[in-house]
Order: sequence, then C-alpha cells, then structure tokens
Amino acid sequence: MKITKKQLGNIIAEVRMAQRGGMPVKSRANPEFADIIKGKNLKEYSNYASIDDLADNADDIVTILESAMETYVDSGWLEQNAEPRVADLMEKLFGAANELAIELKSLRGLLR
Repeated sequence: MKITKKQLGNIIAEVRMAQRGGMPVKSRANPEFADIIKGKNLKEYSNYASIDDLADNADDIVTILESAMETYVDSGWLEQNAEPRVADLMEKLFGAANELAIELKSLRGLLR
C-alpha cells in the first residue's frame, strides 16, 4: 500500500495529537480485532444458536468442572476444610453437565 507525503504527514500529526491528549484517534480496526488488542475476552463461538455451538459450550463446561473437581474434590481439599456439602454439590453438577454434553453430542447428528 502506497501513501503520499501528505497522508504520512496527516498520520503523524494525528498520532502526535493523540499522544498529547488532544483529539482521540478513532480506531479503524474491526470491533473484534480491537477487543483482542485491548485484552478483552474473545468470543470463540458462533453468533447464532446451533446444536453444535451448544454442544461445544457444554464440552467446555465439563472441562472446567473436571479441572475444578481434580483441584478441590479429588485432592481432598474440600473435605479437609469441612466443606463436604460443597464437594457433593460439585460432584452432582459435574455429573449433570457430563450427562448434558453426552446428550447434546447424540443430538448433533439428528438436528443437522
């Protein structure tokens, strides 16, 4: 991409003004890219509802719960800290999430 000396001068002037706290420079990046640059969470799922998207979300939930189960329940940490009810609830939640993920995987082929 070629730019003229005048365009280069305008760009430099805009940057200098922005650095001095003058006129803010409007981002020309698309909003998703701008969010990545700003460090905001990137949505990795599609923008429309689908069985595949829901199944992917359920798989992610199971993965997160599995990690939490290993850290807090399987290690005995919750039992040692007198939280057996929380451990029991986590086990039930993990079981329900896993059951949901399995059901959604089976529906994937039917709802396409």
